[in-house]
Amino acid sequence: MKRETGKKRRRDTNRMVEEEFLNIEEANKKRLEDMAENAIKNFIIDKNFKYKTAKQKTLVKAIHENEIVIVHGSAGTGKAQPVDEPILTPNGFVRMGDIKVGDLVVSVDGNPTKVLGVFPQGDKEIYRIEFSDGTFTECCEEHLWITQTEQDRFAKTKVKGKSYSSPRNGQVRSTKQIMETLLGHDGRMNHSIPLCSPVEFKEKHLKVDPYMMGILLGDGGIKYDTIILSTSDNEILEYFQTHLDSTLKIEHRSKYDFSIAARPEIKTVGRNSMKNALIDYSLHGCGSKDKFIPEDYLFNSVKNRIEILRGLMDSDGHASNEGASAEFYSISKNLIDGVSFLVRSLGGTVKVRSKIPTYHDKDGNKRNGQLAYTLTLSLNGINPFKLKRKAKLYNTDRKYYRKFIKNIVPIGIKQAQCIKVEHESALYLTRDFIVTHNTYCALKAALEVLKLEGNGINRLLLTKPIVEAGESIGFLPGGIEEKTDPYMGSFVSNVELLIGKPATKSLISQGIIKWNPLPYLRGDTFRNSVAILDEAQNTTITAMKLFISRKSEESKLIILGDVDQSDLDLRGKDNGLLDAYKRLSGIDKIALVEFTEDEIVRSGILKEIMKKYKS
Repeated sequence: MKRETGKKRRRDTNRMVEEEFLNIEEANKKRLEDMAENAIKNFIIDKNFKYKTAKQKTLVKAIHENEIVIVHGSAGTGKAQPVDEPILTPNGFVRMGDIKVGDLVVSVDGNPTKVLGVFPQGDKEIYRIEFSDGTFTECCEEHLWITQTEQDRFAKTKVKGKSYSSPRNGQVRSTKQIMETLLGHDGRMNHSIPLCSPVEFKEKHLKVDPYMMGILLGDGGIKYDTIILSTSDNEILEYFQTHLDSTLKIEHRSKYDFSIAARPEIKTVGRNSMKNALIDYSLHGCGSKDKFIPEDYLFNSVKNRIEILRGLMDSDGHASNEGASAEFYSISKNLIDGVSFLVRSLGGTVKVRSKIPTYHDKDGNKRNGQLAYTLTLSLNGINPFKLKRKAKLYNTDRKYYRKFIKNIVPIGIKQAQCIKVEHESALYLTRDFIVTHNTYCALKAALEVLKLEGNGINRLLLTKPIVEAGESIGFLPGGIEEKTDPYMGSFVSNVELLIGKPATKSLISQGIIKWNPLPYLRGDTFRNSVAILDEAQNTTITAMKLFISRKSEESKLIILGDVDQSDLDLRGKDNGLLDAYKRLSGIDKIALVEFTEDEIVRSGILKEIMKKYKS
């Protein structure tokens, strides 16, 4: 009897624990559902985004009213720059007109990104975009930028009922939109663009230590046979003594002058390796006015570029009293240009001014000196000095570096081209390391559908055919997220631009926004979802069927692509996009939207060209 009572007590206890667990689980589920519902209700879509054409508005209406929307877009919907505009690649600058699909260009994070599409735009009205630091670039009026305005920078954010001023992410704007709001309410420059991260070029072997090269270009004498180091700093002298080639030595000549000479025990002809290196770089024989930074030092690793910059700044540089910036002085325009390149390539800003100084000779007569240049630079997170006395004066923690758009002026008609890059930001670097953009009409419409109450949709799924269905990306390192982030990250970037980073992070963490490459959708069902398939021109018929067959009730599918830009070799067979476009025509609740050459927001000549390709 006691045994039976004990068993019953244990059964009752287990039942109570199980019920309590179920209650907790149900409560957590309800809490998560409420959080997700609030997250959907509370995010705000960029109100400044405008649909530009009637066909774009048709697309948005179709997405709201139908269950499947297939969009076939014509080439020529990208944003254009002149074909002679320099674009930064890992190997240096290349003409926009010479860029090809598959080439690597440099993106905003300083790393290479693949060019996915190249689209000639014909003759276009071109504008020069002039920036506050004296740099400029050229583009058409539809070209996209990510800019921060006065309103963006100081938007009020409410936290626990209190308002705070805080910086907000930049927004995508066209050149035309920027022109319309070029100045703020106070009459000052309104739009600023992001700066690039330090660009990683391939490391090259250098014949002279980069810091020593910087010192010699600043305070060194390299014009005559004897190489002279002029310095009053023991730190610099000690660095040369410890880092010089073992065949070389430092000899004291006068108070602050030292010669770099070959050791006498070295008997070989042309035994001064420093002199030989300077000859190889075409620097030997250069006076102060003729000095320049060799290309091998400009296009090198971040580490080496920082070191030569520090050598230049430790010799001919000055740290401001405020620690907010630093100055470099030279009478060589080529050297000034080289230092400008180094700073901009490291994510900094530069301003250059020139002046002819005056002095009085021994007889008291006023004389003009040589034209001299002063370069003011700002770097974030990088100290441009190695000398302790200078380095301690520079503040590396400033976070508000930016460059402003100063003016936009028309410069005439030029041949233009646009490119599409793989990087998640859609950004690439052009002249003087200027960050510019490569569009997202359907994504905004999908977010509007997600936010709409009462339609049963509570998830946004993003996918693209990074490989054909059935193939593997297992050779890439990491788990599924690490494997797919390089391909799918552009979706997330565009969502962030539309609703902001905090809202995007919240929606992703709660599983409201998800992304997967197309091959990983097997077994998934698009329940209560709006699903976007991008780059659909690169699907096979089998892969397209895989995507469409995932649809269930209370879901919408948006299929985007242009068969004229397909990367697939189908040997004359239809790809998945074109097949679906033909096969699904006439079915209720399926909308077909074609962006033709008439919808191209481009020059008339391009429209005629595209008509020829269609005939």
